Amino acid sequence: MTSAGSLILAAHGSSRSSVPSDIALMLARRIASETAIKQVEAAFIDQAPQLAHGINHDPDAVCLPYFAASGGHVTDDIPQALAEAGFQGRLLPALGLSPEIPAIIARAILAGTPVCATNCRWQKL
Repeated sequence: MTSAGSLILAAHGSSRSSVPSDIALMLARRIASETAIKQVEAAFIDQAPQLAHGINHDPDAVCLPYFAASGGHVTDDIPQALAEAGFQGRLLPALGLSPEIPAIIARAILAGTPVCATNCRWQKL
């Protein structure tokens, strides 16, 4: 999906810290700026905006779980929340299951580039 439609990045979120949602929102903004996808939004399981409320109802929308694997959130919680919201689009496998991910991780390790160009609050100091 590179030229149209909309994307919902389904992430965990946290009731204790905004850091997980900050990272997901940053990724959603990058996806929006680097692709031709018309609408990109992040929604969460454990915080607002919650996946079960107020998400895009475009029937051509795609939901990408921003998770490393297919645990309970991906197999149970996300589909349930999407159903509650009336989502009619496609639910993709968890991002971490993409066959490209190991090569991306290897390149990042070899590059040794810091997570943030400047200090950011989730960067290990």
